Amino acid sequence: MSTFFSQNLRFLRSKMSEKTSQEKLAELLNIKKPTLGSYESGRAEPKYADLISLAEFFKVEVDELLKEDLSKRIPGLSNKPKLRILATTVDANNEENIEMVPIQA
Repeated sequence: MSTFFSQNLRFLRSKMSEKTSQEKLAELLNIKKPTLGSYESGRAEPKYADLISLAEFFKVEVDELLKEDLSKRIPGLSNKPKLRILATTVDANNEENIEMVPIQA
């Protein structure tokens, strides 16, 4: 079964202040840097204790860390602008036209 774990871990670390290094995050989590590197590269699966610590540290559920692409979900962390659909119409060829505009914060 494929998960988003390593991708999410790299993403969440990259969004920390000052682009936190693997070494600094490993220190904060009290795990070894090579272990964290293996998690981020997908070469190793996390121990349950590490998985729980990571989820608590980043304030996400374990299930979210494993099953969701957090880069597309967590508000304010994604580089993609938030959009909302204003109207959907159909043209002469029966093709949908979807109007989208950025949501201002």
